[in-house]
Amino acid sequence: MKTRNFVYDIILSPEDVCNLKKEQSILKKKVLLGGKLLVYGRRNTGKTSLIESIVIPEFNNNLKNCFIFHTDLLGVKDMEDLSLRLFRAFERAFEKAFPKKIIFQKMLDIIKGLRPEIAMDQQGTISVSIGGWSVNSKKPQLEKIFEQLRNLEKAGVNILVVLDEFQDVHFIKGADAMLRNEIQHLSARTSVILLGSKKHILSKIFTSHGSPFFNWGEPVEISQIDYKEYQQYMNERFARKSLKISLENSTYLQNLMQRIPEPINIVCAQILELIDSGQEISKKHVDEALEQVLSARKGKMEEYLSHFTESEVEVMIAIAKAGKVTQPSGKNFTRQIKASKPAISKIVNNFLNEAVLYKDQEFYELSDPLLTHHIKVYR
Repeated sequence: MKTRNFVYDIILSPEDVCNLKKEQSILKKKVLLGGKLLVYGRRNTGKTSLIESIVIPEFNNNLKNCFIFHTDLLGVKDMEDLSLRLFRAFERAFEKAFPKKIIFQKMLDIIKGLRPEIAMDQQGTISVSIGGWSVNSKKPQLEKIFEQLRNLEKAGVNILVVLDEFQDVHFIKGADAMLRNEIQHLSARTSVILLGSKKHILSKIFTSHGSPFFNWGEPVEISQIDYKEYQQYMNERFARKSLKISLENSTYLQNLMQRIPEPINIVCAQILELIDSGQEISKKHVDEALEQVLSARKGKMEEYLSHFTESEVEVMIAIAKAGKVTQPSGKNFTRQIKASKPAISKIVNNFLNEAVLYKDQEFYELSDPLLTHHIKVYR
């Protein structure tokens, strides 16, 4: 049996995605049937890996003439930035769908009705220009990009649209209405997946009656992984050194990392380096591994904190030391901070929008558990 490592900071292979079997089944089925899907969950919980390593290959392997229109909208600034990202996604998708080994004439036969300007360099790399503008144009137009997608649909090309961190378009005036209009005019057989991680913004976009995306699509939540499932996942990887972790101690580790896979895997990888073969992993081992992770990342964390104002750091420290806060506007919280209550409310709102904070129905906490523990130890 092949042993595997704890993987983080990259897109996971299908074998390294922990559980998510139900979500995989839904997405793999719907993506072949023109599904319109909203996939949401906390950051670093495996959403992007699930789509890129499992769902997109399923689409490519089961359909012919596939065109994967995929981009990340995290931090998108304005309409020009949005259009540019979408154009680059079109350019990448075009080059992958119609590689250099296909002669131009055959390619153009496949995409009847699409009239891009196509160039090939001496190495055979294709570049694309549409309607007189290219990736270097100052103002590529969003409508033209979707017009070309519809031309591809008419030519019989199977299209999958994937827009990651979609909620950030909410900050661009008129962008959500424009995208809703363009998406609804795509063919019924074109699959669309919108991914998001900022729950409070997604709620405004998809559950507010006045929103263009009100009640759009089928929601698929990437929820917390079952404790026992993650314990099994850990032990499969600890087996390379004949290590084993109990359900109790695995649960302890998972809770320390807010049940988020990425930081869990970081600590588990450190445990593999820390402990000699053949041992039962204890809570002390977990704490020692976390201490080493924090020590190695201290400079990086302090550099991150240096980009915030004194008041912002005070808010972060207060939330980190509390662990979870139910009312950041309440007296018990605000009296710990020098800033005024309106200033604190503004900071909290900005932190939510920037994913520094995570808000559940009942509490607020820092989105990054490693930052929480860094603050507890070093601040």
